Amino acid sequence: IDDERPDYVLANCAIPAGYIAFYAHRRRSLPYTVILQGSDVPGYQHSRFGLVYPLVTPLLRRIWRQANHVAAVSPELRDLALRSWPGGTIGAIANGVDTKLFKPSAEAARSATAPLTIAVTAQLIERKGLQHLVAALAGMSDPERAGFRIDIYGQGPFEPFLRRAIDDAGVSELVALRGLVEREALAAKLASADIFVLPSLQEGRSLAMLEAMAAGVAVIVTATAGSGIAEEGVNALVVPPADPGSLKKALLSLAADPTLRQRLGRAARKSAEQHAWPRIWRQHAELIA
Repeated sequence: IDDERPDYVLANCAIPAGYIAFYAHRRRSLPYTVILQGSDVPGYQHSRFGLVYPLVTPLLRRIWRQANHVAAVSPELRDLALRSWPGGTIGAIANGVDTKLFKPSAEAARSATAPLTIAVTAQLIERKGLQHLVAALAGMSDPERAGFRIDIYGQGPFEPFLRRAIDDAGVSELVALRGLVEREALAAKLASADIFVLPSLQEGRSLAMLEAMAAGVAVIVTATAGSGIAEEGVNALVVPPADPGSLKKALLSLAADPTLRQRLGRAARKSAEQHAWPRIWRQHAELIA
């Protein structure tokens, strides 16, 4: 910050970015905005950070009070944050997506028949619910399972458990953990996928989902992952969290209906365009002004 000498700081999470903005404000009187993303809000991920939240909540309140503006990526996350900051003011601004990078590919013709490629992009942590995708596959008959190939892009501490779950379910030939890939490569992978799945147990507002929608993929998400964007039967299939049976049903319905996949994919792209970065930056500019 001392080298760049900005006029304003936009912190894209409360910790650590919000603390840096708070420090810059104390040091150089710089105005700043904090955008809450999820795990930086007390109570959001209690199973993972339950011991930490009570320790950092007083600091978070100081960061929020000194900010010119605080906004969350979804109304639900805003409401959760306000439980730790009664009387505070928090707005809501959705994540933006690069619709020029993540876009449908004219060269990548999606499959009309099985096997279909399912793409998953997620940090490998329990909250992303990938264990329920594995359970959904395990609940299918052999002929049903044979219709899918699943590529999971991401890494995280849940990977050893996920590998064991895949092996125990007998679906290791169908599911590949691909690790991290560069964004350009990920955009190409999404553009060539038939279905995108994000079975999160809890989510602020998923950027991974927005990127898949921008790529024109038919998406299956949980109600929490698709909050405020995914509409059941309109631009996505929406299932309850932690419900392998509903996830299995959604996968099989898309596998059986290429017309539905195409319709949802086109609608998903239109929805993603409403969250393109130029639109979101205008919202940020209006907030800061």
